[in-house]
Amino acid sequence: MKLYYGQAMEFHGDSAVKHLDFEYYDPVKDINEPCMFWCYFPEDYEFLLAHKGKKYMFWHNSDVGRMIHMKELWPYLSRIRMGVTHICHNALLHEELAMIGIYSLIRPTFWGDVSKYKPCYKYSDKPDVYITSHVGRETEYGEGYMFALAMAFPDLKFHIYGSYNAEMDEEESAMLIDTPDNLIYHGQVSEDVMDKETAKMQICLRPNRHDGVSQTAMKAILRGQYLITGIDYEGIPYAKDFRDLYNRIEWYCGYKTPTDNYQYTYDGDEYDPEYWREQFNNFDYLK
Repeated sequence: MKLYYGQAMEFHGDSAVKHLDFEYYDPVKDINEPCMFWCYFPEDYEFLLAHKGKKYMFWHNSDVGRMIHMKELWPYLSRIRMGVTHICHNALLHEELAMIGIYSLIRPTFWGDVSKYKPCYKYSDKPDVYITSHVGRETEYGEGYMFALAMAFPDLKFHIYGSYNAEMDEEESAMLIDTPDNLIYHGQVSEDVMDKETAKMQICLRPNRHDGVSQTAMKAILRGQYLITGIDYEGIPYAKDFRDLYNRIEWYCGYKTPTDNYQYTYDGDEYDPEYWREQFNNFDYLK
């Protein structure tokens, strides 16, 4: 299967080509081949529309919002509703796409080597909690929550990857200014470094209110870690607000009989990572 992606999705696209059954799309020689497209900008949609072979389009997250809100993309909408197989990560995106006339399949997909992430979870009543974030999008990714949680749980450690303390020079190491001692900014590190460090942690937070199924969250599920999200996915702990998030972490710290292969039940919700592992990377629509 050929895969088209622009520079904005180069990291995940290169990973999909390396680890999954995809080859990078050549718009000249592959014009008649089946191809999956990841579209964000007008030029991406132009490649999609010019393609003569079978067309698949995977919607990740912000690409849906761009289509809904960016007027320069609206002329493409009626032209991609038919003749293209649409796929997305979750029910939230599925609903938003339906609202603009696009029927999509829900197939949460990890664009990397699934076999690399084995269950490694070990319970701790003083867990390390981590998130990924982006410079300029700190609130969206939950850095404020992490600061507040660090104040509320001084015995726990909270880790932020992908961005820097606002008062921290990017060239500095761990000398943070005006942050709790238990809130640690790691900045931008390689995927291998983050994988190695977070494998030893217990709780992954993904508090984003609009999302697909992030690759960070999928890694946590594959490794059996406790995951809390800001979107209500079936079978994954969901925190509707900060109080709920606080209560879930407080409950976790007092959990009495954890096992390495667990089903957590909190307030009637069950979390079964094994169930979710079975949902990933179903490419049945390509057959």
